[in-house]
Amino acid sequence: MKLLQIGLLLTGWIGFIYTAASILFFFHIGLNIYSCWAINFAYIGFAFFYLFKTKQVRDYSTIVYLLFRGIVLIGLALLVSNWFIDYSFDGQSYHGEAIIQVFNGWNPNYDHIPGNDVVSLVINHYSKASWITRVFI
Repeated sequence: MKLLQIGLLLTGWIGFIYTAASILFFFHIGLNIYSCWAINFAYIGFAFFYLFKTKQVRDYSTIVYLLFRGIVLIGLALLVSNWFIDYSFDGQSYHGEAIIQVFNGWNPNYDHIPGNDVVSLVINHYSKASWITRVFI
């Protein structure tokens, strides 16, 4: 049961990041280091509240255990992912450029990347969830 809860916490974390970032973008607030930390701490608070409210967890030590295991899994995933560099055309062209643009303050809800090249066209019209969540990691 604990593995299922850890998996749900990690999946919920990605969804929470995207939802919170989309709300910030709606109000013309860009992503920066403070909003990233605030969203992560808000999710931890939300997870504590939800797990206690639904009576899935009865004590704080279990929640701390679940969050610790989730953080360790995220750390291991980041460590392994740093061993591999994406040299594909997609990764080096529009995915990388879009992540850099979001990191530098681009608001995908209201702003357009100027230019008539293929990369600008793709960035302006593709979905942005993976780019937004990548800024947090």
